[in-house]
Amino acid sequence: MDEFRREMRLPTKAEVETIRERGRRREQALKQHLRGGGDALFCAALGGLVALLALFLLDGFPRGAALVFGVLLVVTGGLGFRAGRRFKQDRLRTAEAETEERLGAVEELRFEIERVMTVSSPLGDGEFFFLCALSSGRYVVLSSELWDPAQEFPEAWRTHVTLVLDGRKTIVLLDLEGALVEVERRDVRPPDFEVTEAHRFWEPPADLVLPGIVDEVDARPLDACTSA
Repeated sequence: MDEFRREMRLPTKAEVETIRERGRRREQALKQHLRGGGDALFCAALGGLVALLALFLLDGFPRGAALVFGVLLVVTGGLGFRAGRRFKQDRLRTAEAETEERLGAVEELRFEIERVMTVSSPLGDGEFFFLCALSSGRYVVLSSELWDPAQEFPEAWRTHVTLVLDGRKTIVLLDLEGALVEVERRDVRPPDFEVTEAHRFWEPPADLVLPGIVDEVDARPLDACTSA
């Protein structure tokens, strides 16, 4: 196998199912998130109806205030519910379109590594990078943001790496074969995320499209990064 190969191709049946399952999971989470706003608007409209009902059924009830309050709640809740419904439909259509985009051509990377080091972003946004050293001395750079939230990061790698990315640059497949390659940890790790002298920080070049290759990596302590 060449040191580094990159090609575009159509997704396999298994990759399509993985992408669709993730899409279904994202849409379900979106529905759960959007349901809360719709419930609140429904309760507002219902509260308005209760206030209007009390206006006619209860003696001594402040009719003027109840009428104004009830009408406002019904109108605001009803209009908000309709607007929220349209917003929800738009968000779901966007999510479906995103899944279809992911189902387009996938990108497959194959490379052989000698070592792997993790370094943190100096921006403090929680992003970190896997720096996979090739035999030529160059590095394949993989951002933690390439992983789906449900995926676990590998604690150890192997020399032969096959990586498949969907149309939105999210890892669909990470296949590791060959000799074991331990990860050299230099990133800030949970649970305390405490920065020590052993940690290294690095920011990729602005023109680098991830995943990508760099000729060298100048990973430094955080104070050296921020003062540079």
